[in-house]
Amino acid sequence: MREKGPIEEAVKVIAQMPGFGEKSASRLVYWLLGPGREILPGLISSLAELATKIKTCSLCGNYSLTDPCGLCADKSRDDSLLMVVADGKDVAAIEKTKTYKGEYYLLAGLLSPRLGVGPEDLRIAGLLKRLKIEPVKELIIALSSSQEGEATSQWLVQQMAGMEIKITRLARGLPVAASIEYLDAESLKLAIEGRREF
Repeated sequence: MREKGPIEEAVKVIAQMPGFGEKSASRLVYWLLGPGREILPGLISSLAELATKIKTCSLCGNYSLTDPCGLCADKSRDDSLLMVVADGKDVAAIEKTKTYKGEYYLLAGLLSPRLGVGPEDLRIAGLLKRLKIEPVKELIIALSSSQEGEATSQWLVQQMAGMEIKITRLARGLPVAASIEYLDAESLKLAIEGRREF
């Protein structure tokens, strides 16, 4: 049996990424070796930097060069407002609106029994702990309106029963099953401003 070479190894690694199967991974590898060869050194360098320089913020869970991240270290942000999002892509989309001035908490995903993702797989315990020790007055749940997002939102609300915190969600009117990261800044801005209590 012949030893696998760099092409096969690259295809094998890329095929493990979301949205890629063996065929699409193979197409990408051959594109990088052909027409895309000039970007290959930059891609390798940037991926190496992702592995060595990017940290996870110990406060919010976002990726950053520093810990705490720039948003958590920003003393001008309102620490009485905490917005719960699924991941860093949502933070980036919301920050583009220049509307929200509170703090964030990333769950690192959504509940999904179908995919075997339960509460213990997300950063929910850390959120509940943070709510008990910090001066949060309003928790904004900014999760997608997908089945997983709705289930996660409802589960969070149940876990916070009895806490003296106002719980709001982004205004409905967002497209059903829409991912926050794909919404335009104006729609997100209106959703943030029109949030309502759970």
